[in-house]
Amino acid sequence: TYVSTVWLLVEFAEYKAIYNLQGTKDNYDLQNNLENHGTDTLLSVGGNIDGVAQRAIVSFDLPNLAKGSFVVDSCKFKAYFKSEVNTTNRYIYLKGMVANIQNEWTESGSHSDSTGADTLGVNEAWSPAFFAPGKLMDSVLATTPGAYLTWKVDPTWIANAISNDSFFAGFVLVNKDEAAANSVKRFLSWDSSKPESLIIYDAQDQLFQAQQLASSNCQ
Repeated sequence: TYVSTVWLLVEFAEYKAIYNLQGTKDNYDLQNNLENHGTDTLLSVGGNIDGVAQRAIVSFDLPNLAKGSFVVDSCKFKAYFKSEVNTTNRYIYLKGMVANIQNEWTESGSHSDSTGADTLGVNEAWSPAFFAPGKLMDSVLATTPGAYLTWKVDPTWIANAISNDSFFAGFVLVNKDEAAANSVKRFLSWDSSKPESLIIYDAQDQLFQAQQLASSNCQ
């Protein structure tokens, strides 16, 4: 029994599928402002010098997997923390964003109207049409510029997005104290040397191996 258990764990580790995705688009928005920053290599998260809140939005091309063919047992989002203005206001939230219609934002126009259509309306990082600011995934303390930060992503939420049960619109980075002047933290964008990443762990192959092992042990 002991040997079988060890072998089962080895099988689990060997057959685990990992999807390591790189960001495909990002932007940061100022509240009540229609400027676009999609071509910037730095994403601002938090209050600027005038105390105007800024939020970053990031999206990925999710794997094309049929519903029922995968089991997400964990997922994480990573972004490179480049710099900060001061050493306070360091809690950064990661929130998942889904749309109520299938209408994608772009780096040159991350603003939507009340229906979610990509027009000069309100910033999608705040738009109710995109259920912003979205489902809270995790909160991390940004204490060390020059390093990656890692947030946990709800496995069920990302699985629903992969299955198209909900339309995935990306993630929003929000500073807990975003209204505080000079609370901004800056992260590198997808088109930098250290892009954002989304790492999805698929346990379906593990389940298949476990079923095979259980079947052979019963014979």
